[in-house]
Amino acid sequence: LYYPTDKNELNFYGKSAGDYDYSTQYYVKDLNGDYVLHHTDTFSAASGVSLTDEDCYEIRGFTYYSRKNYNNSRIAKIYYTRNNYSLEFYYKSTELESNAEIPFEKPLSSYDFTPTNAQAGLPDYYGFAGWYTSKDCVDGSEYDLSTNTMPSNNVKLYAKFDIQEKTVNFETNGGTTIDSQNIKAGDKIDRPENPSLEGSEFVGWYEDESTTILYDFSAPVMNDITLYAKWIEVTETTYSIRYVDEEGETVFPTRENIAGIVGKEVKATALYSLTIVPDAAFKTLVLSYDKTINVITFTYSAASEQSYTIKYLKNSDNTKLAEPFTDTTMYSQISVIAKNINGYYPNKATHLLSLSSGINEYAFHYTPIEYNINYNLNGGAVMGNPSSYTIEDELTLVNPTKEGSIFTGWTGSNGDTPNKSVNVSVGTTGNLTYTANWKAKTAIKLTAKSQTKTYDGEPLTNSGYNLDGTLEEGDTLDVDVNGSITDAGETSNEIMSYTVKDSDGNDITGNYLISIETGTLKVNKAEIKVAAASKSKPFDGIALTDDTFKTTGDLVTGQTVDATVTGSILNAGTTDNVISNIKVKDGTTDVTSNYSITPENGTLTITQATNPDVTFTAAGYTGT
Repeated sequence: LYYPTDKNELNFYGKSAGDYDYSTQYYVKDLNGDYVLHHTDTFSAASGVSLTDEDCYEIRGFTYYSRKNYNNSRIAKIYYTRNNYSLEFYYKSTELESNAEIPFEKPLSSYDFTPTNAQAGLPDYYGFAGWYTSKDCVDGSEYDLSTNTMPSNNVKLYAKFDIQEKTVNFETNGGTTIDSQNIKAGDKIDRPENPSLEGSEFVGWYEDESTTILYDFSAPVMNDITLYAKWIEVTETTYSIRYVDEEGETVFPTRENIAGIVGKEVKATALYSLTIVPDAAFKTLVLSYDKTINVITFTYSAASEQSYTIKYLKNSDNTKLAEPFTDTTMYSQISVIAKNINGYYPNKATHLLSLSSGINEYAFHYTPIEYNINYNLNGGAVMGNPSSYTIEDELTLVNPTKEGSIFTGWTGSNGDTPNKSVNVSVGTTGNLTYTANWKAKTAIKLTAKSQTKTYDGEPLTNSGYNLDGTLEEGDTLDVDVNGSITDAGETSNEIMSYTVKDSDGNDITGNYLISIETGTLKVNKAEIKVAAASKSKPFDGIALTDDTFKTTGDLVTGQTVDATVTGSILNAGTTDNVISNIKVKDGTTDVTSNYSITPENGTLTITQATNPDVTFTAAGYTGT
C-alpha cells in the first residue's frame, strides 16, 4: 500500500498467475524515411517471454534493423529498413541509363524517359516504341513505368525502336493534283506522272518552296517531305487579223504573226473602203498560249445607208445623262460632236466614228465639274466640311465651334438669315461661299452639395447641387451627382455629368460655359462607452471574477461589441476589473474604426467575512 501526499488517490500493486496476451509490432520505413506499422503478431503465453532471432523473420522488400523487447504492456517492436534496388535501361546490349538506390515500392514514373537515337546508335528515321522487359522486346513484355512501382528486385528494361513511316506530299503550285505517298524511312519515292498547268510548262520537282534545289529521286527518304512543282510560264504568243467578205474571201491582206503576251487583251480596228463596211468598227481578243486560236476576223458587206447612235453617259458608271441622238448616213466615217450638259464636261469634244454593217454606237463620257466652297469662320474652327463639290453631291455643312461663343448659323450662298442646318442638294452648281455667325456663351457654375452625419451603418449620399447663374428661358438642366460613404471618414461628392436641353428637348450644353465644384460627404465616428462590470461579496475563500460589460451610446442596431474583461480577487480588498481589446463587429466584419470608444474599468471588492463556516476534510485514511 502506497499513499501519496499530493493526490487524493491510492495505488495497489500485485501479481497473479496465468497467461498473458503479447503483441509483436513490425515497423518498416515508408518512402519518406519514417517508421510506420507494417503488421502485428499476437499470441498468449506465460510471463517472461523475450524476442528471439526467429521473430525477426524476412519481410519482402525490407531488411531487419533493430528490435525492442517486450515492455510492461507486453508489446515488442521490430524495425526494418526499406531496401533499394537498381533500374537499368538498355537498347539491346548497350546501357542507356542506370538508376541505383531506388527504394522498394517507389513509383517509377519519374524515371521514365525517351532515349535518343544517338544513345541507341540508330539513324534518325527510327522512332522509340516503348520499354520492354525482354531483350528482344517481344509482345507481352511491355513495361509501363507510369503505372509500376519498384519491385523487390533489380529491373532491366529494353528500348524498342521501329522504322518510321514518312509522308511525301506533292505541291503542284496550281497544276493538276498528285496524291501523297506513304513510305518507310530509307525507301525511295516512286516518281509520279508530271502534272499539267494551262499556259505553263512543267520543269520538275524541287525540294524547296522557292524551287531552287532539284530533288534527286534516287535518294532515300528519311523525313516527311514536300516536293514543289516548278513551272515556266508561256508568256509570248502571236495572233492574226483577217478581213473577209460574207463568203469568207479575203478583202484585205491578212496580218499574221503579230507578237503578243499570253493573257493580255488586244484590240484590232477594222479597215475601211467606200464600197464595203465591216461588221464591227473594232474587236478585242484575250490572247491564249495556243497560237492557233488567236485569230480576229472582220467580215465585210456592200456599203449601204447605215444607222448610228450617239450616247451621253456618266464616266463612272455609264449612267445616261441625256437622251441618245440617232441618225443615218451613207458615209463609212463621220465626225460627231459632244453635247453640252450642265454640271459635266466631256472626255473629248469630237470623235471620228467608223461605221459598220453591225451596230454603230459611240458614247461620249462625262465627268462632274468640281466647284469650290469657301468658308469665313470669323475665328471659329470646324473639321469635315468639304472645300469642293459636284452636281452629284448631297451634303450638310458641319457647324463650327468657337471658344466662349455660340454658333447662330451660316449666311452667304444660303441667304442673309443665319441658318444652322445648311444642305447642298444634288443638282446644285457653281462656287459657294458661307460665313459663320456667333454670339457669346452663358456662364453658369454647378456645385455638388455637401453633408455630414454620425456613423449609423447606412450609406451617406446626396444627389443635390447648387446652380450659380441663370439658364436661358425655356432651357432645362439635368445633373448627375455621385458620391457615397458608409464608414467614418470623408469623400468627394462629384458632379459626374450634366446636360442642358432647350424646350424642344435638343441637347444645347455646348451653348453654356459650365464650371463644376465638388462637394464633401463626411461621416463622423459614433461615440460609445464600454464599461466593465463591478461586483462585491464577503470573503468565502473563492476568487471573485466578473467578465461581463455594458455598452452605452450610439451603437448601430445589429452590430455587436466584443471585449476582454480581466480581474480577480481572493482576499478582502478591492482591485480593478480591467476592460481591454474592445472590438465592434457587423456580423464577421470589424467596424471598430467607425466608433470613438470610451473604455471604463469596473471594481471587484471582497469584504471581511463575519461568521465564516469552517469545514475540515480528511485527506485520507491510513488504517492506523
